[in-house]
Amino acid sequence: LAPAMPVDRDGVDASVAAALLFLAAEQYADAHEAGTAIVELAEARVRPEVGEITRLVRQLARGDLHAITERAARDQKREPTRPPPRRLESRAFTVLLATLSRGIEHLARHMLAIETEDDELEAAQTLFRKVQAYCSSANERSVSGSGLGEPADFRSIGLTVHYAGPAHLASLLLSASRGIAEASLARLPAPAGADTGFWKRWLGFRAQSTPYVWRNHREAIGRGFEQTGKSAVLVLPTGAGKTTVSVLKIAGTLARGKKVIFLAPTHALVDQLTTDLQALFPADEFQLEISSDFDALLLDDAQLQNIEVMTPERCLAMLSFAPIQV
Repeated sequence: LAPAMPVDRDGVDASVAAALLFLAAEQYADAHEAGTAIVELAEARVRPEVGEITRLVRQLARGDLHAITERAARDQKREPTRPPPRRLESRAFTVLLATLSRGIEHLARHMLAIETEDDELEAAQTLFRKVQAYCSSANERSVSGSGLGEPADFRSIGLTVHYAGPAHLASLLLSASRGIAEASLARLPAPAGADTGFWKRWLGFRAQSTPYVWRNHREAIGRGFEQTGKSAVLVLPTGAGKTTVSVLKIAGTLARGKKVIFLAPTHALVDQLTTDLQALFPADEFQLEISSDFDALLLDDAQLQNIEVMTPERCLAMLSFAPIQV
C-alpha cells in the first residue's frame, strides 16, 4: 500500500518517486507533468517537514528553481523556532527530511549558477549520501558478558537502524542530481566574442522558466550551434524544443552586438513570433527592440531593430528596395 503521506518513515509516494525518476532520466516534460501531480498531496494536512520536502521536490521537477532559492534565502533570515517535543524516532525523521531539503536547495543554486563559497552540487550530493548512511547503518561494539565481576566476555553486536522512506527519497534525489548535473542552462559558456555580461543576464532570466537544457539541445551546443556564423538546419518534431534551442542562437547573436532577422512563413506566424520573442527578450530587461513593422523599413532613415520578424517575401523586398544596409 502507498504511504498515507508523500513520504513517511517507511516509504515514498509513487508521484514523488515518478517525478524524480523522470528527472534522473532527463525526461523534463514528463518530470514537469509528474511534479504537477504532487500538488494535491502537498496541500493535504501533513507534518510541516513533509509538506516542505514535498514542495521542494515538486518545484525541482517543474523547474521552479528560483522559488526554491528565494524561499531558502528568506528562511535564513528568520529566527529559528524550537521544534515541539516529540519521540526520538519522530525527531530523527524530521532531521532526515530537513537534511534532504537543504540538499535540494544546494542543487537549485548549482543549476542556477548562483555563486557561493561552496561547490553546490557536491554539497547537495554529500547531504543525500549522508541521509542514505544515517537511515541504514551497522555498528559493531564490544560488551561485557555478565557484568557480575566475572572475566569479561566480549561479543560483537551489529545494530542496524532503518528509515526506508527517507533512504529511498535520498537515493532518488542523488540519482536526479546526477541526471541533471550537466543540464544547467545558466552554466552554458558564452559564444566566442560575446558580451558575457549580457549572456549571463539573459541565461539567468531564461532559467527562471526553463532551467534545464535537454540532452538533444546539449548535443547541438556541443557542435557549436549557438556560435555566430555557424549555419545549421534544425529538424525536430513538435514539442522537441526547436524554440528553446533557436533562442540560444538568437541570444548568442545579440550578445555579439549583431542584429537578427527571423523569417516566418505566414503573416499570422509573424505576429505570433513577434509576441513570443518580446517575452523572451523583454525590452525593460535588455533594452532591445523587436519589430514586425515592415513598412518602417522602407523609410529613408530606417534602421533595423535588434530583432526583425518578417516573411521571406518581405525580406526579399527589403533587400531589393529598402534604403537600409543589411
